[in-house]
Amino acid sequence: MLADVLARVNPAAQISLIAYHDTEAVPHQVTPKANVNVLWAPRMRCYGHPLMDDGCRLNQPKYTQTVRDQVGYFKSAGAAPMRVFEYYLDAVLFKSVMPPLPTVMQRDTQFYRQAGVHTLQALMTGDYPWTTPQLNVWLFPRLCWNPDADVDALDVLLSLQNYRLAFWRMARRRRHQAFIETYAFAPHLRGRVRQVWPHLGDAALNDVERGLRQFFRISLAARGRMVAMPSKVVDELWHALILDTARYQHFCRHAFGRLLHHTPAAAMRPQDRGAEPLRRAWRMACADEGLDPRHAAALPLLFELDTVLAIPGGFRYQPDCTRAKDGTWCGNALGCGSTGCGGSHDGGDSSKVIA
Repeated sequence: MLADVLARVNPAAQISLIAYHDTEAVPHQVTPKANVNVLWAPRMRCYGHPLMDDGCRLNQPKYTQTVRDQVGYFKSAGAAPMRVFEYYLDAVLFKSVMPPLPTVMQRDTQFYRQAGVHTLQALMTGDYPWTTPQLNVWLFPRLCWNPDADVDALDVLLSLQNYRLAFWRMARRRRHQAFIETYAFAPHLRGRVRQVWPHLGDAALNDVERGLRQFFRISLAARGRMVAMPSKVVDELWHALILDTARYQHFCRHAFGRLLHHTPAAAMRPQDRGAEPLRRAWRMACADEGLDPRHAAALPLLFELDTVLAIPGGFRYQPDCTRAKDGTWCGNALGCGSTGCGGSHDGGDSSKVIA
């Protein structure tokens, strides 16, 4: 048997016999070894009520009595004490809509303690940001530590911590925004752009700096999601800054708290023109200037610079598909989702970008 082999290899180790679905009942046909524990996994129970709720016909008396019987049987055989595998944090079971279960978890942990359960654990599936944990995730380990804890007080503590975290995030974001707005681009960066396009004067280079500042603002607002660079001339200034590696690392640390990676504008192939990173750049640049991304009356700065500054081979945009010409990209199509605008504006197929 596995238990005998395990005892010879590692006498301190234990092996679990899972009690799940059709194996929930006490295994009277076998006698558990000393290094075997029962791992009770009541996935078919009711989570709308605690196990000890007399008003729940699904939980009572079946599940509470089964726990007591399992604990007693394994104890009488000299086996390891019972473990419980619960599903309070299972997004699959709850169809990704996790209900708050403070009372259920507290009364269950109190019952498991009283019944003689050794360990309580829980399956956790789904996406849980650890910086702002979901209520059940926050409460479960604390109730395991102290089943008699004041749940209401713990709820208040979680709310306070989330408020402090939100305030800290807001303050950090404002610091990042202020740094981007006041950052002084080194003069040699402008010289790099002028080497490529000698016709650009000081006023034009000021606009290019404004365009890069706008790109950095929307990249900050994107919170880690990819934002395409829609301007060839602004991309050149960004690349010049990147080549000054120490300066760029310093900038990214204070502007984003991380390194902002660079994808050259030239890497955007024609078939990528309607891709989400470019759509995101359009929507966020419009929001930055207070424009409606689906019905923009004008182009945001980032999207007009290549045309206004007559950049050879630059990217061309029109705010409205109905006025688009060959070689231009449609702004109001970018403002729609990947499945289109659903007839939200006149003219053309809004689900694709005209090139």
